[in-house]
Amino acid sequence: MGKRRQTMLDAGEVALLEDGRLRYLKNVEYTSPSTAADDISGASKNGWMVWMDEQGRPAQHHRPHKP
Repeated sequence: MGKRRQTMLDAGEVALLEDGRLRYLKNVEYTSPSTAADDISGASKNGWMVWMDEQGRPAQHHRPHKP
């Protein structure tokens, strides 16, 4: 389990449900989708590819384009 994820569990920010999922117990603000994906999964993830919208498109689809 990731160190940040365990810290969040210990701090009562998230709870581990019986089915293995996590539930946030308070708002947590992230500076990147990858950090959020890392915390939720407990492993390094590319958040731009992991998070999907309702149409199944990755977050990368909504990423602002650099000029």
